[in-house]
Formats: sequence, structure tokens, C-alpha cells
Amino acid sequence: MTFARLTLFAPLVLLIPVSPQPDWSKIEEETMRHFQAILRLDTSNPPGNEGIVVEYLKSFLDREGIETKGVEC
Repeated sequence: MTFARLTLFAPLVLLIPVSPQPDWSKIEEETMRHFQAILRLDTSNPPGNEGIVVEYLKSFLDREGIETKGVEC
């Protein structure tokens, strides 16, 4: 590649998005909030009530725009 072509394309490098490093402390806080919320749900057996955990997770993932599909075993 000639110098002229290189200088022509060099400014385009500035337009390439750089993925920032995640803020791990915020991720840890959010993870702990969800973990504690799930622990507070009454899933005692009998009867089980695992469905309330599924609904909690589904509602969170739906808000984040992540498609979900529930499967019963």
C-alpha cells in the first residue's frame, strides 16, 4: 500500500468503535441484587413454585430485549 493510500484510510481507523471495558463492580452489584431477589422468592417444596423464579428471570430478560422461551420438564 502506498503512503498516499495509507493517509487516505488512516482517518477511517478513528471511526472503528472500541468496546469499552465493562464496569465489573456494577455487574457484581446487579448480579447480587438478582441473586438476593431470587433467594427471597418462596420456592419451598412442596409444592415447589419454581415458576415464580422463571417469571422473575423472564421479566428481567424481556426488559433487556433478550428473547426467552420457557420449557417445562
